[in-house]
Amino acid sequence: MSTKAWAVVAAVVAIALTVFVVNLRWIDQERPVPPSVDALRNQFLAAERFLARFDVPASTLEGYGLLEALPDPEEMIVLAGSRRGMSQRRVDLLIDWAARGGLLIVQAESYVDEATGVSDDLLLETLGVRLNHAVAESVADALPISADLVDALIEEDADQCDFAGGATSVALEDEEAPIVVSLSDYRDLTYTGQYPARSADNAVGSQLISIDIGSGGVLVLTSFRLWTNTAIGCHDHAHLLRYLASDRAAVSWIYNVDMPSILVLIWRNFAPAVLLFALAILLWLWHGAVRSRRPRMDASLARREIVSHIQARARFAWQQGRGEALLAAMRRDVAGERVTAKQIAELAEQTDMTAKEVEDLLTRQVPNRLDAFLRLVRRLQQLRRATR
Repeated sequence: MSTKAWAVVAAVVAIALTVFVVNLRWIDQERPVPPSVDALRNQFLAAERFLARFDVPASTLEGYGLLEALPDPEEMIVLAGSRRGMSQRRVDLLIDWAARGGLLIVQAESYVDEATGVSDDLLLETLGVRLNHAVAESVADALPISADLVDALIEEDADQCDFAGGATSVALEDEEAPIVVSLSDYRDLTYTGQYPARSADNAVGSQLISIDIGSGGVLVLTSFRLWTNTAIGCHDHAHLLRYLASDRAAVSWIYNVDMPSILVLIWRNFAPAVLLFALAILLWLWHGAVRSRRPRMDASLARREIVSHIQARARFAWQQGRGEALLAAMRRDVAGERVTAKQIAELAEQTDMTAKEVEDLLTRQVPNRLDAFLRLVRRLQQLRRATR
């Protein structure tokens, strides 16, 4: 390529780079990042990490084991799971634990059964707290309008915290201004218990009831969504959690307090013993199978072994001069002590032999040759087997 051609190429490249640099712009673009695996497994992970920043240990537990051995009353328990299987004994233990200084926070989940007038939440029934459907014509104007929500959500600057329904004003001790949290917008609580209590309401009804029991208490909410991973940063949700846990040694989030099955309990508490027992059963079964196992033999092989045994016995009798005794014993098995014409005819009918062949087998003298003697013994054995 000539020098002039190289100059043209260089000029084109220089112009292209100049155009690229002049038009280059840095643009900030937000891209949604999917939640981590831990966040998908634990909807209160953000709440736990938030409390950890204030040196308050928080952990998520199965629940059953913790309720069997309740923690120190200086801690806080958050019951986020179903309580349908909770017994009266556990309810009494939890209330006593709260009376000794513990703070128990629960979410009301079970509605009152219209037929029986009670719910299946024994803990709230004992405390005198009822969960009710509150959506009715009298509160319809207080609920968000679906069309307005849709229009707002499609706006570019829409914030998901702006559309959390059930805004509830909560007054905190030692704080002048109330805080705002998002609770339920379709149900409310009623309290008829014996302990002193305070409530926080919104347009639907009571959403939070704080019950004082001894030196501790129980806090009942209509919803725990304010402390989930996507909502804890909205409104004053994080502030309320920090306020409740400020003087607590630790916080335990409990998902499931239902009684597990007996098999699950055995496995949880005695897993090594269960494994050893299963191994012992397997060894016992294996030992029994090895000890009782015998080589299997098909019918043809068994018959060949019997014939070989008879042949060996006949050969030995011939060599010892006892051939007549062997024939006599076999003939007695077939026809008894005396052979009659009637017996010969009956034996012929029972076998595929003629009467003459049967008579020859039962009356023939000991042959002079060994092979002839062995054939006679073999035929007698066939006759004896056919008549049995």
